Amino acid sequence: MNSSFLESEDAAISANRTFTYLMVAPESRGTQTWKNVLILTHGLNEGSYTKLFLWAYNLAHQLNYPVLIFPISFHMDRRSDLWDYPAQAQLVNIRNRVSGNLRVSPFNARISQRIAQAPQRFLRGGLQSYFDVLDLCDVISSGRHPKFESATTPHFLGYSAGGYLALTLLLSRSDKMHSLSRYILFASCVKPDDMRPSSLFIMDEEAGSKLTTFLKSEDFGAIGLPAGMADKAERPIHWIRHILSGGLCLRQRLEESGTRCLALAGSNDQVLTAAGMEANLAPLPVHRLELGIHEFPFTIDEALPDTFDRRHPSTRAMLTRMRESRNIALPYQAVFTEFIERVVAFCDGT
Repeated sequence: MNSSFLESEDAAISANRTFTYLMVAPESRGTQTWKNVLILTHGLNEGSYTKLFLWAYNLAHQLNYPVLIFPISFHMDRRSDLWDYPAQAQLVNIRNRVSGNLRVSPFNARISQRIAQAPQRFLRGGLQSYFDVLDLCDVISSGRHPKFESATTPHFLGYSAGGYLALTLLLSRSDKMHSLSRYILFASCVKPDDMRPSSLFIMDEEAGSKLTTFLKSEDFGAIGLPAGMADKAERPIHWIRHILSGGLCLRQRLEESGTRCLALAGSNDQVLTAAGMEANLAPLPVHRLELGIHEFPFTIDEALPDTFDRRHPSTRAMLTRMRESRNIALPYQAVFTEFIERVVAFCDGT
C-alpha cells in the first residue's frame, strides 16, 4: 500500500488513503469511452478544485477527451478535517509565536506546521503520489476503468509542485504505457535556490526555509523508509535528486525525451521563477507567459501581503480576489486562451 511511504501518524489518516478525484469529460453519448486522458497534477497546499476546474473544462472541451484532476497526497479530497479553516485558524497563534516567522495564515498553518516539524514529509508524500498515479494509470490503460479503452494513453499537465511529479514520471518510466505520453510542466521544476515557497497560500517563512534546506541537502536516504519501500522508491528518488540539482544527467535525459515535454513559465512568477525553469530545464525551451502571481496565475496580479489580518484592507482585498479565482480575470483571458491552445496543440502533436 502506497501509504507505507508516509510517517506512521500520517499513514493513519484514512482520508488520504481512500479518496475521490475530479474528472471533466466532453459531452458524450451513451457509453462512449476514450483512448486518451490528460492528468492534471496541482500545486502545493491546494485545497480546492475551484481554480483548476476552468482549466480542466476548457482543456477537455478542446482536446475532446477527459481531463482528470488528481489530488496529490494530503491535498484536495485527501484532507481530513484537520485542514478545515477553523482547525487551521487555531494553529495560527502557534505559528505566529515562531520568532521572525512571516506569512502565517489560516490557509497555510497546517502544512506549515507539518513541514516545519518534518520537511521529509514533502518527499514521502510525493512518493505516495507518484505510485498512486501509476496505479491509476494501470487501471485506466488496462481497460478496468469504465470510461477508458484498453491501452489508453495518459498525458500529464503538472502545475507547480505537480510539475515535479510529472517530470519524475517522464524521467523514471520507460515502459510501453508511457511511451506515447506527453508532459506539460507549468510554473515548475526549478532548483531549490530558485524556490520562494513562503506565501499566505502555500506555507509560512519557517516552513519554507526548512523545506528548501532539506531539498538542497539531498539527504533523501535518511528519511527512514522501510526496506521494501526504500527499494521500490530508489528510481523515482534518483530522478527527484537530479531534477533538484540539475546537471549533466538531467540535461541528457531531457535531450532524449524533450520532444514529449512542453515547459511553460509565468514571467512574473516569484515562487518558482521563469529564469529558474530556463536554467534547470535546458536544453528544453521554456515559453514565458504574461501571467499573474504563481498562486493565482489567471486571477491576481498584485503581490500578496506578508501578514494575514482581516481588519486590514490589503487582506480583505486579497480574499475578494481569491474568491474570484473560479473565473478568469479580464486582463488574463487572452493569455489563458494562449495557455489552453498551447497545451492542446502539444498534446495533439501539432
